[in-house]
Amino acid sequence: MPRVQITHNTVRPTDNPAVVDELPRRNVHVSWNRAGGEGALAANHPSGWVQVAIDMTVGDLRQMLDTAEGGEQQIRIVSEVLERRDVNKTIQTLRRARDVAYGKDA
Repeated sequence: MPRVQITHNTVRPTDNPAVVDELPRRNVHVSWNRAGGEGALAANHPSGWVQVAIDMTVGDLRQMLDTAEGGEQQIRIVSEVLERRDVNKTIQTLRRARDVAYGKDA
């Protein structure tokens, strides 16, 4: 199952070059598989599949759940704002994923 990470955490400079200080973001990932792939998704999607995933911190998730009303409302999780290069990478990755999972368009 191929997966491409579109965005990455921002790295903050530190006094110690051996220490990496990352600021967590809601990073975007695209995963896909062609027909006949392995695992539960392949069994439920025999023609292949494409997924978009967004990372988030537990703190962000708890804050969203705390503000939700009644427990039955949907919560939309959005990524950070994508830079132009990230949008281009997303388009390129989604086209590649679509072609592998579902076949190329005519």
